[in-house]
Amino acid sequence: EKELVLLQQKDANIFKSSSQNALVVVPGSAKFFLPVEKGKLVVPNPKFMPDSPFYFLTENKEKELVQNTKDEKQLIDAYLGLSLKRLGELNRMIDSEANFQDISHVLNRYSVLWGEINKIYQSLRDKKNQNINALVPRLRSYIWEERNFLAELINKQKNETTKSSLKNTYKNLEDLFRTIREEDEKEIPMAEYEQAYDDT
Repeated sequence: EKELVLLQQKDANIFKSSSQNALVVVPGSAKFFLPVEKGKLVVPNPKFMPDSPFYFLTENKEKELVQNTKDEKQLIDAYLGLSLKRLGELNRMIDSEANFQDISHVLNRYSVLWGEINKIYQSLRDKKNQNINALVPRLRSYIWEERNFLAELINKQKNETTKSSLKNTYKNLEDLFRTIREEDEKEIPMAEYEQAYDDT
């Protein structure tokens, strides 16, 4: 688990000296949960790509992982790990100028993962699970950094059709970010998160 570092808004400029693995909580009119290393999301290098004849091994392993994970928190962790794998695949595919159909397939699988994560989150929220507030910063952190990673993929993508699909996925992550809130926390405009992030 990452260390949580609590800073007041006025002290946000000192957070960069904190542990690399820490998450910084900056309270103000809202709480902002930001990874210390901005834009430094590390995605795994895929062993097999979707066009490999051995990719079924990856799919079978992931299916088994999900089926054998019963605890909701652990299942979210599993899905988060898989979301990073999909980004790793997308990164390789875009670098190699893969065709739109293959990239679209991986993007769809990526979106399904976040859909499943959101279902579990909403279920825990509806049940007023006591761990929901601890889960919020973790999900926000992943969404924020994966959103930034997608922005990098958009910028280096030349095919307009593929770029449009990437932008749609980017927007969906932003929409999801706004729905992930603690109990009784009101929705905060994305611009305020952007400003808090830039100010650090």
